[in-house]
Formats: sequence, C-alpha cells, structure tokens
Amino acid sequence: MTKRIILSAGQSSAGKTTLTMGLIRALSRRGLRVASAKIGPDYIDPMYHRMLGTRGYNLDHFLMEDDYIHRLLHEMEREDIVVMEGAMGYYDGIGATSESSCAEMSVFTDTPSILIFSGKGRGLSLAAEIQGFLNFKENRIAGIILNETKPSMYAYYKKIVEEETDLALLGCVPKIDVALPSRYLGLYLPSEIDAFMDYAEQMADAVDRYVDVDNLLEIAEVDATPSRETAPRTIAKTRVAIAMDDAFQFYYRDVLEDFERAGVVWVPFSPLSESLPRGISGIYLGGGYPERYGEPLSNNKALRADLTDFTEKGGVLIAEGGGWLSLLESIDGTSGWGLFPGRAEMTDRLVHFGYHEMTAKEDGLLLKKGESVPVHEFHYAKASEEGDGFRLIKPHGARERVSGYHTPSIYAGFQHIHLSGNEKMRTRVLCALEEAEVWRG
Repeated sequence: MTKRIILSAGQSSAGKTTLTMGLIRALSRRGLRVASAKIGPDYIDPMYHRMLGTRGYNLDHFLMEDDYIHRLLHEMEREDIVVMEGAMGYYDGIGATSESSCAEMSVFTDTPSILIFSGKGRGLSLAAEIQGFLNFKENRIAGIILNETKPSMYAYYKKIVEEETDLALLGCVPKIDVALPSRYLGLYLPSEIDAFMDYAEQMADAVDRYVDVDNLLEIAEVDATPSRETAPRTIAKTRVAIAMDDAFQFYYRDVLEDFERAGVVWVPFSPLSESLPRGISGIYLGGGYPERYGEPLSNNKALRADLTDFTEKGGVLIAEGGGWLSLLESIDGTSGWGLFPGRAEMTDRLVHFGYHEMTAKEDGLLLKKGESVPVHEFHYAKASEEGDGFRLIKPHGARERVSGYHTPSIYAGFQHIHLSGNEKMRTRVLCALEEAEVWRG
C-alpha cells in the first residue's frame, strides 16, 4: 500500500495552490516525506512545491505516455505520500471534453480526489452541486474541503455534505488575508514573493487547525503503482548547457532528472551575463520572461557570437517558448540574438493557448517526416515569423497552422515539449546529443 491524494476543485481560483501548499507543509511538519505533482503542463505551481521541499513534478496525460506516467509515479511513491494539485476544474480537459483532465488522471492512477468548494452564500444547494460532480462521469471523488468558509459553520455543512452525498467533509478553512500575486503567465515565481515561507506556514497552520488531516491520510491509502520494468535509452556522458537565471527557468524537473540518469550532464549558465560554456554538445533554452530582460540579453554580444558559431557547427539546440523568442531579431523593439528571422511583440491577451498535435513536415531532431508529438502553448507574444517546420492542430479542432523550426540538430519554436514523455522522441534527442561534435568555442 501507499498514499496518494489529489486536491482539485469545481473551477479555477478556488484555492487549490494555497491549500496544496498548506497540506504539503503540514504533512512535512508531521515528519512525512512528501512527493508532489501538478496535473497539467503548468511550470510555476511545481516551483511552489519545490520551495516547500518536494521535487515538484508534473503529471500530464496528454504530454506523457502511459508507461512514463506509471514509471514516474512509482518513483514518487518512494516517499510517504504523493500530493497532486489539479488544474482548472475537476472535469476540465481538452476543448469541451474531460480528456487529460484532473478527473481522468485520478481514474487512470486510481487516486482519491478531494474537491475544494466555497460554502459562502450556500446552503443545501452545495449538496446538489457536489452530487452533480459525483454523478457526471467516472471519478475518484472521496472528500470535500470548504475554502474561505467560516469554521463556525462546519457542523452545519457537515450535516449537509455527509447526509446528502456520503462524502466526508474534511474541514472549513477561513479566508487567509494574504493573496499570491499573479501576472500574464500565471502566479509570480516563489522567489519573487516576499516572506514566501511565512505565507506557507500560515497556510500549514490553517490546514493543521481546520482540516481533518488524519482522515485525509486514511482516504489517501491506496494500492501502490506497479513497477514498469523498462530500460530507457542511455548514452555516454554528454555535457549540455542549460539556461538558468531570472529570464529562463521553465523546465520540467522530471525531464532534467531523467536526462541526467540517461547520461546528460547539465551545465547551467546565465544568458543575462555569461557566454556559452565550452565543451558542450547541446544547448537547452527553456521558457521564461526574456521580454522583461531585453537590455542585458541584447548587450550580451559574446553569447550571440557563441550561439551563432555553435549552431553553424551542428551543435544540438532546443529552444522553446521564451527561449526561442530570445533567438529572434528583436522582442518589443529590443535586439535579440538574431539566430532566426522575425520580430516578437508582447500583447495583452493569450495569442496561442493549450494542447496541440505537432507533426513534422520533414525529418529533423525530434521527429521524422509525418510523425507527431503532443505539445502545449501558453504565450502572450506574437511573432512576425514563426517558421514552417511543423503542422499544428488542436485536438478535436479543425484549425491548422504551421510553426517552428526543425533541422537535424535544431528544434526551436513557441511550442513547449516534454522531452521524456514520448519514448521515441526522447531516444532521438539523446542519440543526436551523443553523436554531436563537442563544441569548444
């Protein structure tokens, strides 16, 4: 047996992240070793988990193959309990379906779900809403927490919830007078929030005081995820530069660890102030906020020259999201590194959002011609040129567009990929890194 639990809700902004923070910290204070994951592709929420001492992974049924999810979850269950944080509403998935939703992940992994609601302004109608969730589709709903609800109302709501739904009401948590700040790509990074740990401790205090954690731990007890006896591809030790600073920080922790086990030696560097590390075979430029650091990026002429020389000599380059934007001619009028044509401008709305199937138009680093891989986008930038290496189509959608750059040694584009979630793509990238000539500047 092991322990797994999912915190989800009926909609966004119900308090999933703050209650997840509080639960992780409260369990840690009890001496439990906690593993955590965000369901879906979000990069920022797992950073909050990591600040609290967990590894902070992602679990995504669209980006990851089934065997990979099982293998990752089996690894996470080495800890005492796995706490998962849902995205959006419990059944909200791709388009108008529940595919790749929190509900689907809870069924796929057989993980009990605790739904977060508000009791404010509600009486018996709360039970009707909960019954709607219980009866809508297959699920693993096992309990309820009422957030921003007066604890003095616990007995009132306990009678309603438990008599009308047969679910356990695990607590009423009052409104905590601290809000997590956010901006266009989501919450602020935890490193940007003053007194972050003080806030986490407040939430842990609230969970300890107002949530029946002992009952939650009983609900969380389930069968362990079986081990998948596979031997993923490994290579000889290969050095890969990875951009890590205030401008670039959106990476999947499980991918970095998986590639390390496969033989990659990550070499962190800061594109804000440093030139390219020598003795490398690859570069990984992840997403982030390059538009907020236009001047230092533009002024790093040495890095621009290094990047040009590296790619001209056939080095492996993966640049996604903000990493790709920095390689254009300019962002909001400030010079970029100019490896690719086009100018980027930030807008006040989401330009492209959500999951896509990305199909290669020609053979390249990630895929052979005609092969596809799942990707996701979430950006407020538009570019005068996006490339034409792939065809992109939304699941259940009819609209198609071309985007991205794809050569035998380069992938670059708006689209974020999960390098470990697709075994065929993972193997191809590792082989390209192993075969690439070492760049020494």
